[in-house]
Amino acid sequence: MPRSGVVEFVGREEELQNLHQLLPDNKQVAIAAIAGMGGVGKTELALQYAIKQRETYKGGLCNIILKCFESA
Repeated sequence: MPRSGVVEFVGREEELQNLHQLLPDNKQVAIAAIAGMGGVGKTELALQYAIKQRETYKGGLCNIILKCFESA
């Protein structure tokens, strides 16, 4: 998982809680997508969630970065 360069992550507690409600802490595979305009902090939100909840998911966490490309 990439390391975050953020020293203090504030103001997104509601989003972190919503994400936690989407991802059950059981042995099933769960997937959640974070959507929004570029630059609003989607990747940082995912990283901060993974950092804060890493003990909850003993099987591990995966971060997949998807990019869209238009065909010519």
